[in-house]
Amino acid sequence: MKKNVFFALLIILLASYGFGGCKKDNDRDFTPLFKNSMWTGEFNYPTKAAEPISIEFSEDGNLTWRELLAAHAGTWKLNKGKLNISLDGSHSFTADISDNDDLTNIQNSDAAQRTLKNATLSKGDIPALANTVWSASNVTLKFKSGSVLDLSFGGPTTLPTYTNVPYTLLGRSIRFELAPGYIWFTVITTSTFMKGTNHAPGDATVYTFSVIKQ
Repeated sequence: MKKNVFFALLIILLASYGFGGCKKDNDRDFTPLFKNSMWTGEFNYPTKAAEPISIEFSEDGNLTWRELLAAHAGTWKLNKGKLNISLDGSHSFTADISDNDDLTNIQNSDAAQRTLKNATLSKGDIPALANTVWSASNVTLKFKSGSVLDLSFGGPTTLPTYTNVPYTLLGRSIRFELAPGYIWFTVITTSTFMKGTNHAPGDATVYTFSVIKQ
């Protein structure tokens, strides 16, 4: 009799532990990860290369999706631990949230046929840009005071091809034009790294680049 009671209590204890563990996972509140936060990541249009994005989540359930072509208004909500994003009035993406504050298991249903590839919570402050140099072997951005920059097609010692180009910083994204229709767009993913893209007039190719703070 005592043995039966012991095993019955053990089964109840193990069942309670299992349900408790599941409940803990399902009840995690992801809301603080999105309220008034910025996320960066990558997406692509069909047959195009991956492009960077900056997503700004507001406390009221609205968001702004920033990419090279335009900024798009949208909404977000959480449902049983899943993030749902709608852009331009229609549902676009559903994703799980990992313990590392990344989006995983992304499902795409975007009306514009965008595919969200990845996104991560931006935890650091946006670095000051004035008087900094961000460079790779093929391109260098020299940010100056007054929200202007010089651009060189080469390393940091290369003479600039374009000088005193006005730029706009919105969220974690930077946007500027080297000539009418020659648009450049880059996203500050960390305090020392940017990923960008550019489209030249009449050229459908997506050109991507990345630069590191020197």
